[in-house]
Amino acid sequence: MPLPKPRKGESQNDFRTRCMSNSTMKREFPDSKQRYAVCSEQWRQRKQKQTHQVMQASNLTLVGGNLEFADGDGGEKGVTPVELVVRTNSPVSGWMGDIIHDHSGMFSKDKIPLDWVHGSDNKEILGYLDKSKTQVSNEEIRCFGQVISVEPNDIADRVVKQMKAGIPFESSISFGGQGLEMEEVEKGDEVTVNGAKFEGPGYVVTKWPLRGVAICPHGADNRTSASLALGEEEISVLILSNKEFDMTDTDVLSPEQLKVKEE
Repeated sequence: MPLPKPRKGESQNDFRTRCMSNSTMKREFPDSKQRYAVCSEQWRQRKQKQTHQVMQASNLTLVGGNLEFADGDGGEKGVTPVELVVRTNSPVSGWMGDIIHDHSGMFSKDKIPLDWVHGSDNKEILGYLDKSKTQVSNEEIRCFGQVISVEPNDIADRVVKQMKAGIPFESSISFGGQGLEMEEVEKGDEVTVNGAKFEGPGYVVTKWPLRGVAICPHGADNRTSASLALGEEEISVLILSNKEFDMTDTDVLSPEQLKVKEE
């Protein structure tokens, strides 16, 4: 007879109770300690399978963010400096349920692609974000980079013009592939992520590659934002929220500290 396996939606405690009382398990593993160990291994293998399935995903996207752009021009012609809050500590609802990213688990290449709605066409590339300027805190991940127009009226040129005209766009992160690690939080369980409590059911993305950031029409994480970073001038950032948040944490990681976390 096959060993019991976790059912869809079954909690760890419910599975362990069912597994320990299973007649086949009692017969094959009369010692309760040994039976408990086998049941625990069955649960662990199920978790590993879930993680493996997630890690095979070539790309996952999480949409979020309201953008506010200011008038003016960048330094080099066709190059517009940009500043984006690409992720905050607010959970969002995704296809797997509630998801929250552990900010300290993020890693990326030196230059992070910035595109239009995660398009696969090279004509939809907008520019890049500079990893060395990335700031990570419990509240947010803030990136800096450039939107680069290579010819008149290309997608980068049109997006910047539309934003300056007041058309609202939002941002989205792309994460997934090799190195992605996620932890399931069962209903009724609680973990600490980014200095705050996260209650299950849901998933914590504990380690993840920031593969790209996109500008798009719709968002989920309404605390993210973006703005043009024009010279030394400070540009106000619009942050939309339905409730008050504690923004007193100033534990911002330097690029050197971020690099250590990646290693």
